[in-house]
Amino acid sequence: MKRKEEDLPYTGRTFVVTGTTKMSREDLVNRIRELGGKVTLSVSGATTFLLAGSEPGPAKLKKAVALGTKVLSEEDFMEMTSHYIIQPIEIKKTKSENTSKERWCDKYKPATTSEIVGNKMAVTQLKTHLLSMSRVPIVLVGSSGIGKTLSVYLAAKELGISLIEYNGSDYRNKQEVSIIKGLSTQKSLTRDIHLHKNKALLMEEIENMTSSDRGGLQEVLNLFKETKIPIILTANNKNSQNIKTVLTKCKVISYSKVDSRSIVAHLKNIASKEGISVPENTLMQISVTANGDVRYAVNMLQYLSKKNKISTEDIRIMGKHMTSNNLFDVTKEILQPHVSPAQKIDLFFEEPMFALLMVFENYLGEGTIKNAAEISDTLSMAEIANARMLNSDEKRLFPVAAYYTAVKPKIHATNRLAFSKYLGQMSSLAASKKKLVKIMNEAPKRSLHGGWSTLYDILSVMSLLESKNTPKKDVLEYIQGLHMDKNVLQLFSELTEIKIKPASLPLIKPQKE
Repeated sequence: MKRKEEDLPYTGRTFVVTGTTKMSREDLVNRIRELGGKVTLSVSGATTFLLAGSEPGPAKLKKAVALGTKVLSEEDFMEMTSHYIIQPIEIKKTKSENTSKERWCDKYKPATTSEIVGNKMAVTQLKTHLLSMSRVPIVLVGSSGIGKTLSVYLAAKELGISLIEYNGSDYRNKQEVSIIKGLSTQKSLTRDIHLHKNKALLMEEIENMTSSDRGGLQEVLNLFKETKIPIILTANNKNSQNIKTVLTKCKVISYSKVDSRSIVAHLKNIASKEGISVPENTLMQISVTANGDVRYAVNMLQYLSKKNKISTEDIRIMGKHMTSNNLFDVTKEILQPHVSPAQKIDLFFEEPMFALLMVFENYLGEGTIKNAAEISDTLSMAEIANARMLNSDEKRLFPVAAYYTAVKPKIHATNRLAFSKYLGQMSSLAASKKKLVKIMNEAPKRSLHGGWSTLYDILSVMSLLESKNTPKKDVLEYIQGLHMDKNVLQLFSELTEIKIKPASLPLIKPQKE
């Protein structure tokens, strides 16, 4: 059965979350969106509920009271929503399934600048600058996947400009940049004004240009002075120390992550053309998970559309996959020998909570025992800094943690990076804790004492069951005396290394009252 958008309890309601919540902020926001609600950052006349955790923001509380906005505690919200179980939504398909392997992000790629999703002002600034044929270089800055390069291609196409393209990762040093310089400063371009007007130089990922040879940076600056054609640069990270000097010589055009609502409109258009019906709330969850990356959102929609039903968990898994890819990319770059210390520190700050875990997982490879010991000591220092940052809120130690994680260890990337086992172990630990709590909660119902004595009693039973020498009759009497049942023993078997077969568990009859 298809879930209707109007069936969701908070459709059309707007939430603002403030303070420290017991549930992670991400899970809480996902739950609100799953139930049809919208989450914004600030309180306004359109806000329906202010969801307040501990230590809520006083300004938000004051404004909510002034506007008559209802204030909910986290407990109130959980109680109100506990009985809502959202079933996977059914995708209604009005066309026969398309077996084409063409990617939707290519199929529905904008053909003109007016079709680009988001960053309209930035695209207008780019076109205006190219029309003026200004000799002042421009640099487009913003995260990957938000349309920087695409907007250059389309703007150049519409203005009749031919692009000379280079990638900063491939042209890093003085000699290589000199080749580019020769093309953009040659005298033939100045002899004919028409030739001059129809050329522009695009240099992508400029922050990677100086990682091998500082001379490359100086040659780029010289290129700015001598070029006869417009120069367009792109950078994913404008805070990189490598391009600090370059930015002072350029006009900077900033590209922002694309707003979720703009992505939703784009996804609705694609879904309509593909003959599939997906609730707007689900499209919003996809767009939020994509974190401003239009291409990733479209890829998610294409993947999920192949299913008959979409659950919130499907979308979350896709989000985790995206994060995992970012972690691998960051780790791979950190372990590259040609990447400068400044770049490595920038990379650390992209994933400060997980960078150390990933480096630790991959530091044992080629090299001597002495080298491994030195790296181990260095990563131990990083762990100390990380622990103090988290436990004592000493944020000033972030650069220290970055240095000992990404810069000082002399590690070379292996062909295949391993994902951190620690994260998987933490997930298993959380599951084990839930089982342990369940056992302890069951203890009072069965006349067990609780605490360590309960665990000791259960462990004794498990040992007896594992032993082949103890008569089953004696084990049964002992178990019945403790008022245990199979469920408790099965849970404990899962928590320990004592593995028992279900068949070996004696049949325990309910105790008579």
